[in-house]
Amino acid sequence: GSINSEKPNNAKSPDYIKSQILAPRIDWASTLIVYITPETRNSEWVNWEIERAREKGKTIVGVWEQGSNGCEVPEALDEYGDAIVGWN
Repeated sequence: GSINSEKPNNAKSPDYIKSQILAPRIDWASTLIVYITPETRNSEWVNWEIERAREKGKTIVGVWEQGSNGCEVPEALDEYGDAIVGWN
């Protein structure tokens, strides 16, 4: 269910991306994994994904990017995350 650069799409509308691409994958998954980097702290997309997972009762786990342990985490992860673990 992951979304990454190897599976691109041409969607431009944030509403379409959220409702047709991200939400179905979050709804399908039992756990949302949040890859934590210094850049994820201020990502409204990451926070939206976490909020969606929380609304659907999903387990939310943050995983530190190697070398980023201790950087600030997204606000929603800080509030709703079930665990934050290191990358090994």
